[in-house]
Amino acid sequence: MRLNKLKYFLLITFLLSSTLCAQRVKHEMWKQRPLNQNVIKKWPFTNILGRATIWDIAQSQDGFLWIATSEGIVRFDGINVRVYDLSNTPAFESQDFAQVEVAIDGTIWVSGRSGLYYLKDEEFKEWQTDYSQLDSVYKLIATENGELLVLASGRPYLIDGENVIEAPYGLQSAFQLKEGMDGRIWVILNDGKIRYIKDDQLHVHEDIEEKVNTAIRMVVDDVEGNLYLSLDDETILYYSNGEFTQLDAASYGFDIGLVRNLFPDSHGFVWASSITG
Repeated sequence: MRLNKLKYFLLITFLLSSTLCAQRVKHEMWKQRPLNQNVIKKWPFTNILGRATIWDIAQSQDGFLWIATSEGIVRFDGINVRVYDLSNTPAFESQDFAQVEVAIDGTIWVSGRSGLYYLKDEEFKEWQTDYSQLDSVYKLIATENGELLVLASGRPYLIDGENVIEAPYGLQSAFQLKEGMDGRIWVILNDGKIRYIKDDQLHVHEDIEEKVNTAIRMVVDDVEGNLYLSLDDETILYYSNGEFTQLDAASYGFDIGLVRNLFPDSHGFVWASSITG
């Protein structure tokens, strides 16, 4: 249900501290920033949605930020906001979306309670399938070879054209998926442990497995192996050269709360969506 105007919502940005040596065009503008230069900023802007929960952010090849929320899909160019919801998008059967993903060919994919959708000619279309398990898709990753790795009802599926593969890579269940650098895909299991898919194999990150005891909610990495981890206890860890450093948003005057998602953009920032926005 749409509520009255929300005055502001916050997108919390974290400056990355490492040199991000891009292997794809969207990472070519990353810059080197030492850890002691990390800053946290809040970016308020008028939101025409109600009190929507932000679940995911992606940046398309033309520079737009696409935001998946509980009240529709938002497109933001830094000034103007466009909302796709039940009032203006006939294909949608629900406006609660969990993820937005940009495929290697530039296609915008969104997933939510009523399935998978893709943007074509400025309109969202429903991806059709007879596979009833995919009626509600929680998360998706567009792989480098054009496949879609998705989570539906807590189970992973691999979509290759019209073919659907259950439990790919031996994964029977998972909580979260996140695209990593150098072609890897991070998988967060239901118990908060983390794995990653690389070269069609499932791998364990030994340092995280041994040293991080709190459940992990999200991870962002770079090509040098540095990581940002969002944890269940509302902290964010930075991992580099085998060492973990806790990033303290409170020292910058922000009460971020539980971070739901982390997203790296093409300018060297890591965006965090939290319970405050």
